[in-house]
Amino acid sequence: MTTGPNPRSVWLLAYAWAAYLLTRMFADFSSWTAYPTMSLQAMLNGTAVRPFVSRALVPILIRWLDAHTGDFFHYQVWLAALSKGFATEFYVHGYTFEKAMLLVLTWGFYLGFALLMRRLVLRVYQVSETAAWAAGAAALMMVPALFTYYSHIYDPPTLFFSAALLLACEAENAWAFAVVFLLASVNRETAVLYLPVWVGYRWLRGETHAQTNAEEGQVNNPTLRQKMAEGWGTRFTRVAWAIGYAALLGVAWVGIRYAINLRYQHNRGGVLDFHLLDQNVRLFSVAPLAAAWSLFIALVVAVFCAQGWSSKPRQLRWSLALVGVPLLVGSLLYGYVEELRVYFEIYPLLFLLAMPSVREGLGIAEQLPHASQPRT
Repeated sequence: MTTGPNPRSVWLLAYAWAAYLLTRMFADFSSWTAYPTMSLQAMLNGTAVRPFVSRALVPILIRWLDAHTGDFFHYQVWLAALSKGFATEFYVHGYTFEKAMLLVLTWGFYLGFALLMRRLVLRVYQVSETAAWAAGAAALMMVPALFTYYSHIYDPPTLFFSAALLLACEAENAWAFAVVFLLASVNRETAVLYLPVWVGYRWLRGETHAQTNAEEGQVNNPTLRQKMAEGWGTRFTRVAWAIGYAALLGVAWVGIRYAINLRYQHNRGGVLDFHLLDQNVRLFSVAPLAAAWSLFIALVVAVFCAQGWSSKPRQLRWSLALVGVPLLVGSLLYGYVEELRVYFEIYPLLFLLAMPSVREGLGIAEQLPHASQPRT
């Protein structure tokens, strides 16, 4: 008797192939060859302009791989790189081991992001395994819609770490959150926006437990009334611990970002570049096509997220506000507001919030209940 292929293996192969295709697109849209002042070589040797040079995780990883692997490994990477679809890229711009490692890391971050989104969908909503696998694939394949100008080498890890931080919040895993947060802080300064999300999750989860005990306490039973009081006390204990934990990680973030910026303090550029007046207030005259595309994407996403807003998971709604509002304000002041890649930190949140509306629009399901708690 013969059996068909394992569905899990099929999905993993599909994820790997989709991540490979996305890596190809990343190479085509990457800034590593567009501007010498922010090229891969400039990022590796520390001469790139600020603030780009301060997004240091990928250069650190590449330098470590270069220093701790031998000539045989380098030779095998060279053979693989020139035979696996990137030959044109390397022939045009020149092959280096560092470029090959960047593409390998990029592929890994994209693959990891898809797997994390699958896990998030399973934790947030009551869906089948097949639906979760499909959602992870969809989340990955929609990323190219956010390639407005150029992709930077820290963008794929930003996607990965944003999903990983959100999953750690959903799982209430303090150790995982700390490890991911510290790595994300080296990658990009915006990781700090997820500290309020951690506190918010502890608050909302504590409130859910307290409300459950309160409902039970409506019964005229002294034991249940005591349990109700303990529930509210536990809630504030959880929140106080979460605030202290977030404050400790905040101190670590300050130390990491201070050390990185101190290391590159003499590079050209600033810690932040002010673009409100020279770019964003004149957006439709400076970059009309990019502005129109970004506005279209924003409206589509807003429609899907807003539909049935009050019935969607409350922790996602609060998290979007906690991360999205400061991210948008920061982009208005210090970024190109139409450059959609700067919103990768909220991409997992937007995807999860839009998912029920998309499924309903496709006729897959009328409701998509939360997997773990009431959505009030």
